[in-house]
Amino acid sequence: MQMDPNNAITITYVDDKLDPMISEYLGKIDKSSVNDYNIITKEVEFNANFNYEKLIESDSIKQSDIIIIDSRLFENCNTHGNKFTGEEFKLIIKECCPFIEVIVITQKEICEGCDTIKKYCVPMYKSKYESSETYYNNNLYPAIEKSIVAIKDYRSIAKILKDNNNIDELLVEKITNSVDRIYLYNDLKKEDITEIIKLFNELKSGFNG
Repeated sequence: MQMDPNNAITITYVDDKLDPMISEYLGKIDKSSVNDYNIITKEVEFNANFNYEKLIESDSIKQSDIIIIDSRLFENCNTHGNKFTGEEFKLIIKECCPFIEVIVITQKEICEGCDTIKKYCVPMYKSKYESSETYYNNNLYPAIEKSIVAIKDYRSIAKILKDNNNIDELLVEKITNSVDRIYLYNDLKKEDITEIIKLFNELKSGFNG
């Protein structure tokens, strides 16, 4: 049976050294269903040929709904001076592609209440601790579910926008294209993106209220 693209969520894992336990975990949820959405998982191995501009412009990123990215990605590679943390990349991607969700993972210690998710570390005595699958079920999976709920909202409101005759047609087209991961408006200014996000949030408040 052919998969309905409107019910598909593409998750892309980006790391300079792909963590086999994360790859294994994502492989287990690939082609599964979460909140009535079919999950497709992909991987991008970051290397010295990338900088953050090339990464953002790559089809692998632009065609993603959710990006899982290592916090130290840009610290570990020779990126010709363009060094950013995963957290900073998350802010940058939100400016360029506001309807892509980003989950940051790290090997570093993280502060309490931080959105960044710590990578699983193989303990010295494995039998005394939870498995990597259990760990990611408890820590990564809820973040994926939360991102899917946000994407579901984006798509629902985009459908409502198409039927709203009181909003500028070009602006509606820009929003719906962005939600559908069709980036035809490379000349969008920061003010345009800010306006899109503001309008979208207003509609989301009305939709949820």
